[in-house]
Amino acid sequence: MLDENRGPSDGIVFTASALDTTGIATVGGTRLLTGLNHLELAWSPDAESQVNSWLG
Repeated sequence: MLDENRGPSDGIVFTASALDTTGIATVGGTRLLTGLNHLELAWSPDAESQVNSWLG
């Protein structure tokens, strides 16, 4: 559903849901990249840089 507006979100996924680590044994890190929607994470230089640093 595009244009989700019932709470803080990127228009597709709620922020709280995206950052929820319940049930994940090891969390490498989290970072909220403002100004990007969920789909833009696939090609954003900021997102790519963050993932590369986690995998480093």
